[in-house]
Amino acid sequence: KKGARLLMRDHPECTHGIVVALHDASTGAAWAIGSGTSEQLYGWARDFNGFTPEEKADWLAINASYNLMYGYCSSQLMKLYRTHHLEATFPAYNTISDYATRHPAPESSSGWFFPAQGDLVMMCYGMLTDYDGSSPATQRDLLNGLLTKAGGDELRGTYWSTVEFTTTAWYLNFDGKPTYAYDEKSVSNKVRAVLAF
Repeated sequence: KKGARLLMRDHPECTHGIVVALHDASTGAAWAIGSGTSEQLYGWARDFNGFTPEEKADWLAINASYNLMYGYCSSQLMKLYRTHHLEATFPAYNTISDYATRHPAPESSSGWFFPAQGDLVMMCYGMLTDYDGSSPATQRDLLNGLLTKAGGDELRGTYWSTVEFTTTAWYLNFDGKPTYAYDEKSVSNKVRAVLAF
């Protein structure tokens, strides 16, 4: 699939599915601080001419994969942007690295990454299309039951995704009848890591 091209390039063995972390990577982190709060990363990369040959290859793979539904390529885009904007930090993204240090991912996986809109939607509704504010959150309820049995934390509250525009990023609130929208990147929300295996 289009959104999985970068993942398939980097981890061709990870074709089975997505795993949700047992615990939140953060109970509150801003999406961005610095220049990342006022610039869309995809637009920056599309117009940037200063990539090294290796970075250019990564950007071309990201661009070929870019899809709001998949977090792996968006996470790699954040990493690429940070390389050229040392004043920018991505606290929500950084919590994934901290989580990975405390909870190493299996070697045969993609490693933990920051979920996109589609990853969160699947965790809540169990479908990538035809969901809306009236759709039942049956997948959330199933996952929360499984997370509790495994000693993990239920998906409760508002979680950031990697999807962003110039000054805002997309979130999903898993509480009650789930809601989703865009919030300022400086706002603190939860983060839950995912991985492909």
